[in-house]
Parts: sequence; structure tokens; C-alpha cells
Amino acid sequence: MKYRVLNKCNQSNPPFRKAMLNLLSLKANNLLLGYGYMSDIIVTDNEFIKAIKEGFKDVENPSITIIGKYGFNEKCTIEVLESNADKIRDYLKADGIDVDIRILVARNEDYHKKIAIKKNNYSIPEAVIIGSSNFSAKTIAISNNTNQEVDILFWRSNDQCNKRFLLTKEELEQENNLLKKEINESIEYIYDSAVSSGFIKGFTNISIFKKRQAIENMSHNDKTNVLIEQYRNIQRLGDYLEENKLRLNNFNLDIQFSVDINILTFVQEVSNEIYDPKKRFDKIYPVKDSSVKIDELTKYYDDFRSRYIKVNDKNAKMLDLNRQLFQIAIRSCSKEELIKIFNGEDYHWKFKSMGKYSIETENLFRNLRDICKCSS
Repeated sequence: MKYRVLNKCNQSNPPFRKAMLNLLSLKANNLLLGYGYMSDIIVTDNEFIKAIKEGFKDVENPSITIIGKYGFNEKCTIEVLESNADKIRDYLKADGIDVDIRILVARNEDYHKKIAIKKNNYSIPEAVIIGSSNFSAKTIAISNNTNQEVDILFWRSNDQCNKRFLLTKEELEQENNLLKKEINESIEYIYDSAVSSGFIKGFTNISIFKKRQAIENMSHNDKTNVLIEQYRNIQRLGDYLEENKLRLNNFNLDIQFSVDINILTFVQEVSNEIYDPKKRFDKIYPVKDSSVKIDELTKYYDDFRSRYIKVNDKNAKMLDLNRQLFQIAIRSCSKEELIKIFNGEDYHWKFKSMGKYSIETENLFRNLRDICKCSS
């Protein structure tokens, strides 16, 4: 399955809303909505009813399970849930769709989970949304008066799901701009807090880069550690932003995901049990582009793959292309980067490796993409 983080900051149109509409409209016969708070927006906002109808049209034995609820909220009572179920049933029946709807309420009304699933009976879900967002106007309406939330969307890599959930280039650019703004605002806040607390010397009219440097050079102690930890979290957002930039510039999301499966698992496995990187790299890293280094590391890749991945007619070509990409990545990593990789500190190294993007790499990715399409 593929996934995406749905980060709601100050957008008037929450990414959670679009993801939910797409999930509801997927062709599958079972919908589960489990929320601590579910208001009547699911029936008063016509887009949700339209999406539910689309997802159940020409589908046999459609069913909906609604699970709740948490505490008392006059907009999210049991009566509201029952009314929602009745209206959904009536709206769908008007279009010739006979849907079975069940409502499950936690005995102590302490259900605080947030999850939506669309699937066919007992099969693997087509899509899942897990997160902080409830199904209420404060999280899912088109409005400037909504909460800040974060959710994770998972979906199966098939035609109907990829068509709805893969980001377009324009959407990636929009997400990048929002992330960049959030990162810069957070750095400004951390820097100003450090200056006002006397942890660092303040200067006027200095760049974000200089402020980053000042924070990074701040001494570690009990008083500064909170700000330093906040800054580390911002750095992780920055890593995600850089990944998105490379997705935009270099390769298709389908291809990136197929590489993730083999390479990231290999990196984690190597970091856990295969060898001590500090000893190994002194031995096998005489010069940057050494064929010795490439052969040695490729050997570990092959050893890992032979133990955990069974080669067959369907995946042989894909695995061979992944192996070639792995060798290209080795050539473009520095010694320090490789030590981090095999210590398990840097799981996003493959993006750095694409810094030397070439015709050779592009052709490999195109071949890999074609194979993935044929096998999905």
C-alpha cells in the first residue's frame, strides 16, 4: 500500500476533506466510519452524499458501519448518528441503492478513535484514513475556521486508487509552499525564543540560514534542550520537503515507492545485524568511486535479497533494475553518508543519490515503472 501525510495547517480546503471524498467514492461494498465526533455534515454537505453514491453504484450488498462516540457534544449525539444513518439510507434508496447501515456506540461513550476504511468484505482495504481529524465541520468543512490536524492516508496501489490519491505536480508544489512557510515560521519562533531567553545573541535583519546556524550552535543544557528538540522536529519536516522537491524534479511517485520496498528494508537489515560500518568502511572505501566499494556493498545487497526475497519470473527483472539503481546510489554517496545509511540514521539516502541524475538512471526508472504497471 502507498501512503501520504495529510497535514492541515491554515488551508481553507483541508486535505482530509479531499482524501475522504475520494475514499467514499471508491468502488467497494463496505464502508466503515469510526469517529469520536461525527456531526450531520455528512448529510448536509451534498458532496459527501454524492461520493457515497458513486462508491456504491452497481456494487452488490453495500453496507456502512458507523462507530462512535466520545462524551457529550450536542452536535454529535447518538440521535445525530441515527438521523445521519436514516438520511443516508433514504438518499441512496432514491437512486436505487439499498444499503445496510449499522451503528455501534461504545458502552461508556469513550470511543476517541478516528478511522475510515473502504473495502470489499474481508479483503485488504482499498483505502484507509487514520488520524486526528473527526468527521465534523471543524475538521472537514471548506472554511477558514477549522482545526489544525494531521492524518495519514493509505491506499492500495491499483488503478482506481492511484487515480484518486496520487498527488499531481501542482498539488505537490502547493504542499511544498505550505511546508516551507511552516518551517520558516517555526525557525523564526525558536530563534526569537532563544534570543529572549538569553541563550544566543540576537541580530536584526539576518537570514533564515543564519538563524538556523545560530540555533544549531546553541549549547545543550536542561534549559535549551526543549528548543533544540523543537528544532530537530523542524529539520524532519525539512527532510520531507526535500523529498517532495526531488519527487517533482526527478521521478514518478510509482517508481519511488517500488524502490523504497527493497532498499529501505535492506538498509534497516544491514544496520541491525550484518556488519559494523565503521570497521567495514575503513577497509572497503579506498576512493570515492572505487569498484571495490561497489562490489563489496552490492554483495551485501545480494546476500540480503537471497535470504528475504524469493526470485521468480514475475519479479526477476524488477529486482535486477533495483540492484542497478543501488549501485548507482553507492557511487554518488560520500563516506560519511554511507556510514549514516548503514547505521540506520538516514533512511532517505536514495534521494541524495539522485543528485547525479543521468540518462542511465532515467532509463532504469522508466523500465522499472513499466514493469510495475504490468504487475499491478
